[in-house]
Amino acid sequence: MSNKPAFALPTMKEIANIEKNGLRVASLFSGCGGSSLGYKLAGCDVVYAVEFVPEAIAAYKANHPNTYLDTRDVREVQAQDILNQVGEIDILDGSPPCQSFSTAGARSKGWAKQRNTQEMLANAQMTCFLSTQGY
Repeated sequence: MSNKPAFALPTMKEIANIEKNGLRVASLFSGCGGSSLGYKLAGCDVVYAVEFVPEAIAAYKANHPNTYLDTRDVREVQAQDILNQVGEIDILDGSPPCQSFSTAGARSKGWAKQRNTQEMLANAQMTCFLSTQGY
């Protein structure tokens, strides 16, 4: 028998009621919203997300119904699009797809070339830079 207290995961309703810390987040490569959930657990307000895979869009909407979800390819999203939709943000979360960046498991060969990952990351860096410069 363990002396450890029982561990319980909070419900989405409980997570929604976590006291906010004032930080506003935009999430790129959002998937079903795992990183968004982490930000919410930390008290952040995830106001904007980008995902274009149909199955992930459905899951994200179910998990984060109050976050604006942009369903375009992230390469089409510009800093001004985010500003126009939700105003200024404090954090730009670029959680790129794991298959080309993770060292766990087998990587997808040629993924970066097929998806032009360098271009996507450069766009994300520019978006982050622009948002810190007041654009």
